[in-house]
Amino acid sequence: MNIKEKIVEALKSAVKARDKQRTSVLRMVLAQIKDAEAASEKPDYLAAVSGYAKRLKKSVSEYERLEQPEKVADLKGEIAIVEEFLPKPFSEEEIERIVEEVIAANNFTLKDFGRTMKAVMETCKGAAEGKVVSRIVKGKLPP
Repeated sequence: MNIKEKIVEALKSAVKARDKQRTSVLRMVLAQIKDAEAASEKPDYLAAVSGYAKRLKKSVSEYERLEQPEKVADLKGEIAIVEEFLPKPFSEEEIERIVEEVIAANNFTLKDFGRTMKAVMETCKGAAEGKVVSRIVKGKLPP
């Protein structure tokens, strides 16, 4: 069962349970998936869902800056629902191990930063943030 099918099943049960917030969030996630399907013949469902989660997190920081705690609480609830469908994020230690393996297997140097990032991000498949991976790769690549 792929991520889209899981979301559709979760939406059906949320509608049956009359859970308005969960239903609303899952419909928004499905809309993001449908947008990805329209944009590409081979849509990346995981990227669509994680992109939506990223936008929600950005909104949380904006509402915190504007001091609107009720909106922040609502968005955090939405993020929790969306994150149910994303892979468990890797810890920094796991990312460091992956980076070291990729560097050792390919003999990458600092000049190969882009190729290293691509290889590591493909290995992580949505379970690691690019900023964290970038910081670790810069620290681990030999000159």
